[in-house]
Amino acid sequence: MSPRGTGSCLRPNKDRYIPLPQRTLTLLRRQWLTHRNPLLFRTSAAALQQLAQDPRFLGGQIGMLGVMQTWTRDLRYHPLVHYLVPALALTPDAKGRAGREA
Repeated sequence: MSPRGTGSCLRPNKDRYIPLPQRTLTLLRRQWLTHRNPLLFRTSAAALQQLAQDPRFLGGQIGMLGVMQTWTRDLRYHPLVHYLVPALALTPDAKGRAGREA
């Protein structure tokens, strides 16, 4: 059944989206296509994984959530990635290992 009788099932929860004018959506898409930087995500995530594998730190594989920020307050282009990383790692023998207190 299509939502609200629109006849389309392509986006089943479309009524949960925030309605934006088409011009705003076009500008947001152009911004994303122009300034996305997957290389920055890959290299920074690989560096964090490499540090976590070191027994001096956590000694295992970590999970993380990254968010990219591209503009400063005064609207200068300055890409950087913020990460949320739990102080817990999965060791090769499938056990959890917590980080030490700082």
